Amino acid sequence: MKLWALEYLLCPETGSPVELRDAVCEDGEVMAGSLRGASGREYPIRRGVPDLTLQPVSSAEDQTVAAFGEEWDIFDYREGFVASRELFFTFFPVLQRDDFPGRVVLDAGCGNGRWLGRMAEMGSRRVIGMDYSCSVHNSWLNTRHLPNVTVVQGSILQPPLRPGVFDLIASMGVIHHLDDPVRGMRELGTLLRPQGKIAVWLYGQEGNELYLSMVRPLRKLCPHLPTKLLLLLSRMLAVPVWAHAHATNRWWGTRRDGTGRLPMAGYFDFLSNLTFDDVVSTVYDQLTPQLARYYRRDEVDALFADARLTLTACDTPRGNSYSVAGTRAISGAKSECCGRKVA
Repeated sequence: MKLWALEYLLCPETGSPVELRDAVCEDGEVMAGSLRGASGREYPIRRGVPDLTLQPVSSAEDQTVAAFGEEWDIFDYREGFVASRELFFTFFPVLQRDDFPGRVVLDAGCGNGRWLGRMAEMGSRRVIGMDYSCSVHNSWLNTRHLPNVTVVQGSILQPPLRPGVFDLIASMGVIHHLDDPVRGMRELGTLLRPQGKIAVWLYGQEGNELYLSMVRPLRKLCPHLPTKLLLLLSRMLAVPVWAHAHATNRWWGTRRDGTGRLPMAGYFDFLSNLTFDDVVSTVYDQLTPQLARYYRRDEVDALFADARLTLTACDTPRGNSYSVAGTRAISGAKSECCGRKVA
């Protein structure tokens, strides 16, 4: 943990500032020690990462967090196309490169930190990566050399961060795995500065109908499988997925006018850019969590409105997901959010 992180951290239980105690520092990083809130509760700092988590909301959320933590231990997303700036903006066409210079940025659900380096490279003044799972330690290892990046273990539903301090919040593929997405979006909204921007990437229901008819039955079983068996199943399923992406879909997936001839043609075109191991990890990622929601467009609008956020941009990467940006609704006034009034 960088020492400058203290100005952004709060006790998630009381919302009070935290005091650094018994710090062991190394090269500008707090490697060990604890953070104490006003109630006297102490949060440990282990291997450079402060653990500011409370109890999970539900058993399903607990399983989902543990599953993704294990996934980040198995798969390495630090290099290549899967960690590239190009792919980041493929997921987030609602963001621009000039959203980052000089800004304070939060990656809400940072996984192993593959996007933290990209955000830092684009000129962000401060970048905080937050994740609930044990993947924070991989994230810290991958970014400890960056002076403007720090990593915190915490929950989007109970963020241990000061309100109103972030210029930009990005959350890729996390909100749809929360036990309470509206609460998560609302909590993140409180962290924004006035005129700050939040961008989220969500699973879409439109364009995924055929896929969901196959994966939903598997999801009832797969989260309960031993890791080695789930990894073997993922490798077996990745073979036809890889073959379809590189052969059938490449030859027949898209018409000359750019429209899809085959289901999910845009998504399989994206998969053709990945290595086989990356496709395995993609399949594994889809099978491992208990919690996963797929949104219709009207549900995306409602998510922002119910979270008291004003939706400002919406895109549909590959035709089967939503990339959405918004701002915090003005307190005490009413603003339009996709046709809905937000108090």
